[in-house]
Amino acid sequence: NPLTNLPAMTKDNVKTTQQPDFFPQRLKYPASLENSNPEGYKQAVELLGGTDAVLTPLWWARH
Repeated sequence: NPLTNLPAMTKDNVKTTQQPDFFPQRLKYPASLENSNPEGYKQAVELLGGTDAVLTPLWWARH
């Protein structure tokens, strides 16, 4: 499997204009969810423990 030979991604070897500790963790919720179900969207964002952003770590992901 060629993927097992890839080096680990770290903030030192990934070029980006931002300084995340790692790569994007998740996709943002669709805008249609916020517009069609604002209470559900608000609850979902609260359960993230952060903001609705690609760098917000998921609770089940290893950090």
